[in-house]
Amino acid sequence: MPTALGEAIASYGRIARTPHVCTLATEEPYRRDINAIRNLQEGRHALAAIARRVRWSIGCRSPLGGAAW
Repeated sequence: MPTALGEAIASYGRIARTPHVCTLATEEPYRRDINAIRNLQEGRHALAAIARRVRWSIGCRSPLGGAAW
């Protein structure tokens, strides 16, 4: 159960962070950077998912009995 002081500190953090988030959302160079990073991460996740499916289909298992990944 959060205390009143903890809630106040969390609210203060949200207030201080709001201008920064608004800048990231409205300025084109920042948006481009964020989108590039997001696309890179999505590509890595897709590649990892493919690797898991391939390893599963050829029967690779970990010594503990589950999937290797």
